[in-house]
Amino acid sequence: MNELITFKGSNDGLILVITKKANFNQIKEALNKKLASCSNFFEANTTILLKDDKFSQEEQNILADILKQYQLNLKIVESHYRFYGRYK
Repeated sequence: MNELITFKGSNDGLILVITKKANFNQIKEALNKKLASCSNFFEANTTILLKDDKFSQEEQNILADILKQYQLNLKIVESHYRFYGRYK
C-alpha cells in the first residue's frame, strides 16, 4: 500500500512527495502523522523541497508551519524544476 506522504532523497536534498490524490486536510493529517512517527530521524533545520504546482500559497504556508513544528524548513521549487539523483 502506498503512503500518502513520503520523503525521497536526491542530490538536491529531501523531497516531500504526495503520492495519492487527497484533499488538503488529509494531506495535513498525513504529514503530521509521518513527522510525528519519525521525529528523531531528521536533523534540525533540514530543508524539505516541494514543487509549487500542487498547492496554493496559503496551503504552502500551512505546510511550512507544520514542518516548523519539527524544526524543518520548507523550500518551494518551481514546477519545472528537475530533481537530480535517486528520485525522478
